[in-house]
Amino acid sequence: MVAAVFFTVWLGARWINPGLDPITAYVSELAAQGQPFAHLFRTADAIAAVALVSACAIVIARHRRASRAAPAVRDRPDSMLVALRTGDDTGRPWIRDVPFALLALFGLATLLDAFSPLSCTPTADLACRIADEAGTVPLPHRIHEVTSSIAGTFAAIAMMWTVWFTRGGHAPTLLRTAGTALAAVHLVALAWSLVEIAQLSIGVGVLGLAQRISLLALVCWWVVLMASADGWHGAQGRRHLQPAAANDATPENG
Repeated sequence: MVAAVFFTVWLGARWINPGLDPITAYVSELAAQGQPFAHLFRTADAIAAVALVSACAIVIARHRRASRAAPAVRDRPDSMLVALRTGDDTGRPWIRDVPFALLALFGLATLLDAFSPLSCTPTADLACRIADEAGTVPLPHRIHEVTSSIAGTFAAIAMMWTVWFTRGGHAPTLLRTAGTALAAVHLVALAWSLVEIAQLSIGVGVLGLAQRISLLALVCWWVVLMASADGWHGAQGRRHLQPAAANDATPENG
């Protein structure tokens, strides 16, 4: 929750920095050099990133301890490709940790974002947009663009991975329903954002709106994922133990 709160500080940007239109401006532009309260938004992003990485590390460590404490749960010998094709995570405890690892990587990329702010505001400043397209902006500006793309990629993969491996009905209902719906909203809004970015050279559209919908859906999704973490882990373990228990209870022929 700490990460979610600090990552959505931009919701108050209308009052903190009214000079940037939330319909058209990147969220990252709020932290650009020279913007009012830019340090507030950078600090909030950094705190959110550290909190998210820490939370993911705690969840993964807790799952690892639980797996070691349940000796009946063993990795299946089938290949990873089989798991990816079938979406079956039975006996593969590492599968439920992947989205948390990806979210941790998203957090690390976001932390780099916070320390490499944009040098100007391309959606609000034509000169900045021209310099950005020409590649003449400072290095931190370029680094920010790269790390933002990397962060978005990690988040999208985490969502798609989770949707694929929870679709069979064995995950908590909240994760299967709300989680899947939020993932769909995020991915559609993300695609919309990419289209808007591609059209920046011919004018600013509604990039800010698309990006804000995408980010808000992402934050709500990771809250749902964190809330469902233990339930998903428990369901995976119970599902694997049931066949084993049934086999143990079967009398030997004699």
